[in-house]
Amino acid sequence: MIDFPSSTTSSITNELIEKIRRLISLKEKIKIIGGGTKERLGRKVFGNPINVSENRGIITYDPAELFVTVRSGTPIAYLEAVLKQHGQYLPFEPPHLGEQATVGGVVACGLSGPSRPYKGALKDYLLKVKIINGKGEVLTFGSQVIKNVAGFDLFRLMAGAQGTLGIILEVTFKVLPLPPFSTTVVLEKNATEALRFLSIIAAKYFPISASCYYNNRLYVRVSGYEKPVRRAAKAIGGDILANDHQFWNSVKERTHPFFRNSQRLWRFVLPQAAPLTPIEGEWFFDWGGSQRWWKGEGDNREAIFRWARDQGGYAWYLDKEETLASPLDTALMRIHRRIKEAFDPFGLLNPGRIYEEF
Repeated sequence: MIDFPSSTTSSITNELIEKIRRLISLKEKIKIIGGGTKERLGRKVFGNPINVSENRGIITYDPAELFVTVRSGTPIAYLEAVLKQHGQYLPFEPPHLGEQATVGGVVACGLSGPSRPYKGALKDYLLKVKIINGKGEVLTFGSQVIKNVAGFDLFRLMAGAQGTLGIILEVTFKVLPLPPFSTTVVLEKNATEALRFLSIIAAKYFPISASCYYNNRLYVRVSGYEKPVRRAAKAIGGDILANDHQFWNSVKERTHPFFRNSQRLWRFVLPQAAPLTPIEGEWFFDWGGSQRWWKGEGDNREAIFRWARDQGGYAWYLDKEETLASPLDTALMRIHRRIKEAFDPFGLLNPGRIYEEF
């Protein structure tokens, strides 16, 4: 086990908790700020700014037991660098979306990268989360062991809640060894062919670790031990992509040419077998075809949100400043409200960040 100095950072954490509690006691609304790299991923928030970026540092890292506990303001790039020194990584490949990205911001936005359908989502690698809720209570959910039989995994609610349920103070992740070898093949296919082909190869137990489509080209990454990876790449077919690490990083960080100068953009998370939207535009998709990005001339938001729901999925509309999420049906909205009231009864934490109602 590797321990890290904590005396200074512990006092910073305590000061942060007291500052939050003072605002809560006054029933003041709070806007949570970290590295500032993900402001566009939700609605605009108005409130007293609480900066958590100084609450940083690795608390405990045990490479042998495959877990790391880290404070929320820790730069995600720093954490990944430390893990890499020990031949380990975060298998969900968290998008940073900026150099100042923090662990807390990645967890709060529930961000997973290209490996999501093959290695699992961020929430699958959360073991424990420490938060302060909207009542000023410091709560810890989960444990440092993978098996949790205590009941519902409340800590997973924090992945994607965008700070509306609690301000994240600490996080414990499960980590895994880095794959020893990876390669990417490129095949010429249109969007419909690419979706069909991905469903076919998914059933063949290839060690696929990422896939995406853009501009009549399908990219498939396979990772693991070298010999099985090379056999899988040959069986899948196509040409070997040079500098594939750089390519997948552009997919993960949304710096790929598709995302450049995209002030208006739609994101869909859908069943893989869902058809393309009936409106024309430019497509980019990954996650085996389940995460799809689209930009075009259609501006009927209600119709597009409705189409996504009809396919059994969700949609998000991103403009240059904020993101609007698919409206929820009455039953789901009622559940969201009850969870929000349990964690933040006065509606003080990041109000309106996901939905206008709370």
